[in-house]
Amino acid sequence: MRTRHLHDLTSGELHFVVEHRHFLYAGHESSFCEQLAEVITTRFRREPYHVQLAILHSAGFVRRASDAALAALTDALKQLEPNDFHLFISTSIIEALKLLGGLEEDAEEARGGIRDQLHAALDGKDEEDTFEQALSIYVTQFDHPLDGIYCEEVNALSDIEKKRLVTRAFQADSVRHSLSLKWLATAVADEDDPSDAPLFVRYARYPEINPHWQDEIAVFVLATRFLARHEVELPQTPADDDRQRCFVHLREIVRYAEVRSQAALIAAAVAWGA
Repeated sequence: MRTRHLHDLTSGELHFVVEHRHFLYAGHESSFCEQLAEVITTRFRREPYHVQLAILHSAGFVRRASDAALAALTDALKQLEPNDFHLFISTSIIEALKLLGGLEEDAEEARGGIRDQLHAALDGKDEEDTFEQALSIYVTQFDHPLDGIYCEEVNALSDIEKKRLVTRAFQADSVRHSLSLKWLATAVADEDDPSDAPLFVRYARYPEINPHWQDEIAVFVLATRFLARHEVELPQTPADDDRQRCFVHLREIVRYAEVRSQAALIAAAVAWGA
């Protein structure tokens, strides 16, 4: 099958060849690399998901190819915009580029700008734009072409600066629809700073129904415990239907985990029996 160009194969044949490249292209890694670059440039977007994934998994493991072939493959991968693809495909694009060393120069060139972003998020006013910028920096530490540089710069912050970044990110309106909601809530709660209590009030009302509802429930419990632990009155919560009333009762049970008073025990017992 090596006598045929990868570009001329069907999707099924291409998947087979890519998966068995170590056997089929032993000693011909540069040729495989160059052909794969052409496939990525001309037909990658039209391939089925599993073929795209196999292509990207193979792209990072062609170290025996010539420098010119590796450069061609790196350039082809850079033409793909990670945000245009499924999460696992975008992650694989980034990982392939990292393995090929295709992000190192770009990352170092971007370091100064990343530091400027951090300073703006840390030193800006307490307003929504600043909170959103802090959230953007936090989530960019994961599955981003420059995530390694972002991680290095965030880790270089002092403990006080890290807490400020996390606290500000947690205040962003859009955090509720972020995959980082639970992680940020946990990070803020772990500091156990009573002054952060107002940040948890909106989460102790009722879990918002959204694609990340499991995290919403986890943060609802976390927020309830945080407010109870610091003796902050829990906010009013809706009780218009059975689901909402269920969370009203759950909150009383969770509250007793932090407030071991007789009144809290009675309220938890009533909620348990409801």
